Amino acid sequence: MLGPDDPPAAIALSAIGLTLLLPMVSHRRLAQGPRTTTRRVASTVAAQLELGVIEAVALVRGRSWKLLGAFAYYAFDNAVLWATFKTFGHAEPPIATLVIAYLIGSAAGSLPVPAGLGVVEGGMIGLLVLFGAPVICTGIAVLAYRAVSTGMPLALGGVAFLTLRRGADGARHRKLVTTL
Repeated sequence: MLGPDDPPAAIALSAIGLTLLLPMVSHRRLAQGPRTTTRRVASTVAAQLELGVIEAVALVRGRSWKLLGAFAYYAFDNAVLWATFKTFGHAEPPIATLVIAYLIGSAAGSLPVPAGLGVVEGGMIGLLVLFGAPVICTGIAVLAYRAVSTGMPLALGGVAFLTLRRGADGARHRKLVTTL
């Protein structure tokens, strides 16, 4: 049960509840009336949000195995952050603090910055230091985490890209481009 000291939890639960109620509020109400650009945009946004909520609820109700991938990605990414903290000397990083720092850093990654470089690290470091993690250890651990989380897919993707041009027999095919 939520107490008076839990306003963030109450806000989060309210946001979840309102999101689940979204399909009941029809976007067709916005579509009625004068067809201004603002109404068309609002109607389109409402329709897409409604469809997204309906699809998400269907996936959860259907117990789709595909959701395991999202949970596994989140868990393993947080595990890498925890491991970098342990590696660089933080005795026992609180899991709840790491999870919330990961969440805030990931939210900062939605800013239009290539690969979230700078804003993700800043969000994570700032929040972790705010919650009492040692500054030097935090900076090194977060940068090492980002090196792994960004560098490993980049390296593996580069190897995969280089193997794309190989044929079934393993020989490399070259396309000749002729110019006239």
